[in-house]
Amino acid sequence: MQALWRKTAYLFWQHPVLWLPVLCADACCFWLKQFRTIAIAYAILWFGPHESVFSDRPAVPHPGSEAYIANLGISAPMFWIGNLAFLYFYVVALRATAALVNAVEDSRPLNWQETCRKAFQEPRISILLSAKVVLLGFAITLLATTPFLFKLRPESLSPNSFILATSILEAALVALLIVPSGLKMIWPAQSSLPTTADKRNARFLAICAVIVSTLVGESIAFVERPIYADLYPHVPRAFLEMCASLLAASPYIPLFIALSLIALSMPPQPPAIEATCDAPAQS
Repeated sequence: MQALWRKTAYLFWQHPVLWLPVLCADACCFWLKQFRTIAIAYAILWFGPHESVFSDRPAVPHPGSEAYIANLGISAPMFWIGNLAFLYFYVVALRATAALVNAVEDSRPLNWQETCRKAFQEPRISILLSAKVVLLGFAITLLATTPFLFKLRPESLSPNSFILATSILEAALVALLIVPSGLKMIWPAQSSLPTTADKRNARFLAICAVIVSTLVGESIAFVERPIYADLYPHVPRAFLEMCASLLAASPYIPLFIALSLIALSMPPQPPAIEATCDAPAQS
């Protein structure tokens, strides 16, 4: 683990080009989130119950009402499809990072066309892995929060601390269960299966990265709220929000580099030995 971390830190600082996949993926996710928010608002405005928007009724419909069900039917699919797209961008970033690390380790010139080809190859596997993360995260959150809410009164809970604890729990468990699949996805075809030590190191690094990213993101959100309250121009505010999002995503850069190094360091598979049957000697 110590040698892996030293190698990861060396590549992280000496080759900033390895930052690009994660930064590009997070920038795409940020603007997609902005578009999704606007799209949901307009969809509810134009296709939802108009009386909840234009009449004297409350803008937020009561749970169980017709307006609430209609708004949920519009926003829920867009929300989960957006989450699937976010995870797909990061899966592509992991593939791209592995391709760049391989080129750097072999001292080959970077071929961006080849890197993009490897990043977007086998889209079905990338989409399935993204869907697995989304569904697993939803199941973990549902199973973790339901007993907790039943044991404690909701009014006694701090919303910020509750959301933070739930986010950390979901991210840590998803990393624990999904990282071996991500490692398997990027290992070279000629390499052997990851060992128990490889899986343990990958899980440990993934859990540390998602926890740090969650804490950094929540800390930035807590600090930025009073700043954004007085920042009305949309362009400066969007720029600062994107910078904050990129900063929160930065722990995934060394994580993807480390996962790539683990995959590239796996020993080659032993050659298959074909059984031969010698013909009996003629007397």
